Amino acid sequence: MNRVTLRKIPAGLALGLLASLTAHVALYGRQHAVGGAYHALLMQISAAAALAFIALLGAVAWRQSRHLAGSRALAASLRERLPGLGTVVTSAAAWYAGVEAIEPHHAGASGFALVAALAAASYAVLRLARAMADAFAHAAIAISRTSFSPRVPAWQRRPRERVIARHSLQARHRFARPPPVAVAFPRA
Repeated sequence: MNRVTLRKIPAGLALGLLASLTAHVALYGRQHAVGGAYHALLMQISAAAALAFIALLGAVAWRQSRHLAGSRALAASLRERLPGLGTVVTSAAAWYAGVEAIEPHHAGASGFALVAALAAASYAVLRLARAMADAFAHAAIAISRTSFSPRVPAWQRRPRERVIARHSLQARHRFARPPPVAVAFPRA
């Protein structure tokens, strides 16, 4: 049995909303806008929910990457925080019922098609969320294990040295000495 803990509820609601919108598009296509007059607001809520889910998943992956040995362990830890398929299907059904309640009356889809679309969309959204958890785990481990080195400049300025020109008088006469004294006296 899939237990739903309090920390899985926000992810379940976000994934359920995305699955509900995906099922609505699969059932009706472009026949009418989802949510009727509240279409723009519903799209903003779904975009905010998706971005919040991604940001939360990334933040949890980054925080736990320092404490776990590898990306597989981190991915398993992140997957524990994702809701199960039953939770996502239930949330998608609730979102779908709420959206259909605010839409103007239109021809409905068959019950079997509705259940199949909600189940398939929930499965697809949950698989995508698990793939994102794996990718975030791998990226967080790769980034946290990289040893950053300071930037090395491509060139270095050399200190200026004073160059003595060879044609100067100092250069020519610097090592000149008088001959040794012993050479001046003849030998007997």
